[in-house]
Amino acid sequence: SLSSHTHIHTNTTSGFCLDCTPSARLNMKAKTPKSSFHVVDLVETVNHPLPDSQRYNQLFRALFLATIAPKSALNKAFSAYGVVFGTKLVNSVEMFVGYDNLAYLVAVCVLSYALNSYTLLLVATSFVHYFQYITLYYYRCNVRYGAFKRDSLLFKTLALIHLIGLYAWGMFPEPDWVGIGLAAVGYTLSGLATLRLGINGTYFGIELGFVHKQKNFVQTFPYGVVPHPMILGQIIALIGLGRAAYLPGFLVPAHIALYTVHMIQEEFDIFNKQTAPAIKQD
Repeated sequence: SLSSHTHIHTNTTSGFCLDCTPSARLNMKAKTPKSSFHVVDLVETVNHPLPDSQRYNQLFRALFLATIAPKSALNKAFSAYGVVFGTKLVNSVEMFVGYDNLAYLVAVCVLSYALNSYTLLLVATSFVHYFQYITLYYYRCNVRYGAFKRDSLLFKTLALIHLIGLYAWGMFPEPDWVGIGLAAVGYTLSGLATLRLGINGTYFGIELGFVHKQKNFVQTFPYGVVPHPMILGQIIALIGLGRAAYLPGFLVPAHIALYTVHMIQEEFDIFNKQTAPAIKQD
């Protein structure tokens, strides 16, 4: 048993020692039944003054142990479900959105709301992916490939939501069937090209060395028949949507201009050969 002269303060329920060294705490915890550890230890860990690194490690070790054998229904709801759900949520946000993107989008939404300006939101979220395409294709260095694909898909999706949402909002009561037809043909062509290349091929996997294929390894329609079918399909669709006079006047021309810049970049393979890695193609 511990002497009262050691001035060691121990939680009598769990045996959690606040003033022990980390090794002593581990030994004490090993002797303590798992079922006796509960969330009150987390409170003691938070309240007790420790160096930041030690406090962080102790807190999350305590949290981990608390999730193993929660004593009460409340603790079980927190540990068995809350912690697991929170962990999955944090991971999912990073995987599909990214916290830097989330911060950017929140800031844009708040500023747009404060200024009562949908145009600001529209501009700030419609063209980001083009600049990502153009800059990464040109420099090809320090690439976080998974993050690049995530960011491009996120902002391209937002751009399409704006375009199609604005078009659909004003298309009735007299739909422009020619414009709808052009949009359908264009997006079908672009989607088919994406299907042929695959996601990694679509997002410069060959140029960056993540896909070990020749650049023109796909010759199945629309490739081998239509030049740059992915970008050309997008431009055809934009021309169809652009027939709607009620869309903001700058929106469709800006999309087409940026797609054209990137198409020229791909056609003439314009990139910085000093920063691009040497790619061995099969």
